[in-house]
Amino acid sequence: MQAIFPQGLLLRSLIIIIFPFLLIQSLTIFVFLQNERDKITEQLTQELVRELSLVVAIFESNPPQKYDDLVKIISEALEVQVSYAQDNHSSQNINGIFFDVIDDDINAIISKKIKSPYFINTIGTSNWIEIGIRLANGYNIRVLAQQGRIDLTSTFTFVTLIFILSLCLLIIAGFLIGNQIRPIVSLSNAMHQFGRGQKIPSNFRVGGASEVRQAFTAFMKMKTRIERQLEERSNFLAGISHDLRTIVTRFRLQISMLKDTHSREALESDVEVMQKMIESYLNFIRSDTQEQTQETNLLYFMQEIIDFMQIAGKEIHVFEEQQCLLKIRPLSIKRALMNVVSNAIRHADIIHITITADESYAFVKIEDNGEGIAEESYQDVFRPFFRLDKARNLDYSGSGLGLSIARDAVLGHGGDIRLDKSSHLGGLLVMISFPR
Repeated sequence: MQAIFPQGLLLRSLIIIIFPFLLIQSLTIFVFLQNERDKITEQLTQELVRELSLVVAIFESNPPQKYDDLVKIISEALEVQVSYAQDNHSSQNINGIFFDVIDDDINAIISKKIKSPYFINTIGTSNWIEIGIRLANGYNIRVLAQQGRIDLTSTFTFVTLIFILSLCLLIIAGFLIGNQIRPIVSLSNAMHQFGRGQKIPSNFRVGGASEVRQAFTAFMKMKTRIERQLEERSNFLAGISHDLRTIVTRFRLQISMLKDTHSREALESDVEVMQKMIESYLNFIRSDTQEQTQETNLLYFMQEIIDFMQIAGKEIHVFEEQQCLLKIRPLSIKRALMNVVSNAIRHADIIHITITADESYAFVKIEDNGEGIAEESYQDVFRPFFRLDKARNLDYSGSGLGLSIARDAVLGHGGDIRLDKSSHLGGLLVMISFPR
């Protein structure tokens, strides 16, 4: 049931309206046609039969010499066409041949009122009904009456009118429901943009029902609180970064004045490691939401990263199966991809980078021929400060934050990152996805 039921709110709302509406209309038409129409048809037929009985009585109570005058008077008074003849040339079916349901209905009523021989003929597809009656004096009366006298020819018009009115009401309902759903769609798109780190215009507004406006107000308040919190964290970290770099710089100056060369080199190495660790920690907790998004070609972007890293002695191939243009924060994604690619370079000689996409997502697959990692560690390596004891370390700086930084950047764009074994090269496969 879930598979065949529409997923969109507009279609679901229309079905909720259309189904009971069509059910009621169908029942209404059915009841009218089966009950009211039959009753009205029977009443009209009885009226016509009474007129026929009157015609028969008039003709039988007058001599044949007055039949011409009677034909004229009756035709004008009853709005039928009346003719008479002394023999059977007016019809060969005086014994009674009935052609359709209408004939059967008339026959059932006529047989109760008129005892003389008669026949009924609907005359093919015309709108006339022919009724022939044999009088006691041997004359045959032929009466032509319009079919509308006994049948509701407006039934088709009635059904058509109901259909047109129903269609108009459904169009109006669809238009009104669409107006109510449009603000919900706008709010959903704004949430997706914010979740991907994209800026929402300051003049963005949502109309619609009061509940939708309340949801929009709550979303904007939440957005403001999150942005304020991130801004405060960024300012706080900027101060910490300045203070730490100042201390490290003082260490470097004091170490440079040492006369013992061996001690000075050892201390300088320690300070360099400290500097890298500080940078890694700050990169991990730094907020990149202030960076503006840019439309970026993934192939060119990936090639710039490889050229920037100045890799030598490694076999790196970049394949683009489908051109991908994405709105991303370049510095954030560059840091994530550099962490993953640097890890592959440190532990493998052959690296294949494949860029592909479908209707919803763009994918970057980075696979190598290195040692890989154990499958049970696929989730552990995403934890901050986690280091592998064997195989390979996924962080080129050695701080245990490389893949955590990469995942944080990718998730910040609404994407995902996962690890697997490369079926092509036998090493590690890192699959990164971005929503389009």
